[in-house]
Amino acid sequence: MFTYMETKTIFVERLQELVKIQCKEKRVTVNKIAHDMGMNQPTLHRYLSGEREPNVSSLALIARYFNVSADWLLGLKEYEQE
Repeated sequence: MFTYMETKTIFVERLQELVKIQCKEKRVTVNKIAHDMGMNQPTLHRYLSGEREPNVSSLALIARYFNVSADWLLGLKEYEQE
């Protein structure tokens, strides 16, 4: 069982990796990703830094945008099935 801090760390690390891949492969900025998700740019930056945590709606939005499960984002699943 993960502690609160471990779950938070897993979420931040996985989100950072997804954003990094998206920026590299699609040649977009973090601000463009936030815009495409319909999210406030400072909000996404706060999620990426671990300063803020998403609510359920935002977590679902992030999971859908990156085509991953919320369970995987939170570390409840080790691997994301494609």
